[in-house]
Amino acid sequence: MSVVKPALELTSDDFSKVFNVNVLGVFNTARAAAKLWTNRKYEGGSIVITASMSSQIINQTAPNQALTQVRALSLIFTH
Repeated sequence: MSVVKPALELTSDDFSKVFNVNVLGVFNTARAAAKLWTNRKYEGGSIVITASMSSQIINQTAPNQALTQVRALSLIFTH
């Protein structure tokens, strides 16, 4: 998810929307899966989190670098 507008026009609400989807959404989904597995006493398996290539590189064609880099935060859950 991204908000496409010049960086100087971005608001805190724009950033919050992107953060909530790209970071909190990943966290909440992984946590819900882990709770489900724990409650069912499931042993084994992995939660696999993927991210856009923009989480690892500077994508020169991306219209808004400030918000596309928020995607990198979703990868912290895998380390």
